[in-house]
Amino acid sequence: QFTIIDGDADGAFQLLSPQGELVLLKSLDRETKDSYLLRVTSSPLADNSSAIQIYVTVEDANDNPPKFVNSESSVYISEGVSIGHSVLQLLANDADLPPNSDVRYDITSGNDEDLFDVDPVSGILTVKNQLDFDIGPSEYSLVVRASDSAKSPPDVPLSTVETIRIILEDENDNTPHFPVSEYLEFVGENEAIGSPVFTARATDIDRGAYGQLNYSIMSAAASGFTDIEDSWKLFHVDPVMGVVTTNAVFDYESRNRYAFTLTASDKGGRTARVRVRIEIESRDEFHPQFTERTYRFVLGVNDLPVGYIVGHVTATDRDKGPDGRVVYQLSSQHSYFKINRTTGVIMIKKKFDSSFDLKRDVSLVVTASSGRQGSLTNMSVVEIAIDPLADKESNIVVTGNGSDAALAATSGGIADWA
Repeated sequence: QFTIIDGDADGAFQLLSPQGELVLLKSLDRETKDSYLLRVTSSPLADNSSAIQIYVTVEDANDNPPKFVNSESSVYISEGVSIGHSVLQLLANDADLPPNSDVRYDITSGNDEDLFDVDPVSGILTVKNQLDFDIGPSEYSLVVRASDSAKSPPDVPLSTVETIRIILEDENDNTPHFPVSEYLEFVGENEAIGSPVFTARATDIDRGAYGQLNYSIMSAAASGFTDIEDSWKLFHVDPVMGVVTTNAVFDYESRNRYAFTLTASDKGGRTARVRVRIEIESRDEFHPQFTERTYRFVLGVNDLPVGYIVGHVTATDRDKGPDGRVVYQLSSQHSYFKINRTTGVIMIKKKFDSSFDLKRDVSLVVTASSGRQGSLTNMSVVEIAIDPLADKESNIVVTGNGSDAALAATSGGIADWA
């Protein structure tokens, strides 16, 4: 009867009698113990000196998958790294012996845009195509796999996977941009300090802190614009919202044009500039003023032709621009007299007939305004009397030709008469 007297502390072997066949009682694990030295005798009573030794070597089987030993599951890299930049090196160990322990690496998912590559042997993960934090994802989750190599059937390759988070860090690689090369805006005169003018909107395709813009107005010296050098002091811009407001009350009659430079800067120091032109819009501040409160004209005879100039009224307006124009109008239409809206000339539009009372003075009310809706107005009275002794030659008959007609015929279309 054969007996194992030493070397089988695990009880993994048995010798069958009478043949002396050595058999396994349980599975062996090479990674735990890769060899055994058994001492065997033919009888339990035999002298140990007669024992024989059996050396058992445990062959490797592909029974262990690779295990990643990377300590980092998240990696931060700048969006501006060059192609070929090494992100990290994957490392997985396999407890089996070669070739079962030969590990190869690949990316199984998360690399749809083909931005990353991994060397199958070294496990070095690199950037394959250019990254861009601003137009692409800011984070990638790559599922990487480590696979071993089965020596021969029935062994099969074993593998394990791990997720690597690659987080992009933004670079300030874009300059702010205004949508126009120049702003032209308008401010009404006499508007209160703090009145909004317009909102400037620059863009920066950087995301995060580098995409946050700060607005400011440059001084004349810094901007290089010296034509209206103090304009920058008269306006204010909200540094965050870009709302430009007035910092003064403007008077169209004193000055009606301003210019300054507006900047938009990101937190990385990149800056865009744009020229801003401001034009002050006139407001109707002043009433027209007639040279006389009452005008009196005397007609010498009663047989006067159509177009005969009775006289003319004059008013001025201290406003400038469209609001400073003076337009004349009769407060109500008269059957025999009309007024030129532009020149203030009053003339006869219809020959006097039997219905015209030559013994009574005619009173006309003339209104002066700028002609714009809501404009300020003033009025004057025109009194016309008939006196046979008056000098007819002091007046003018408008025939449509010659210098005598110039005053009355200025802008003399039908629409210019009222």
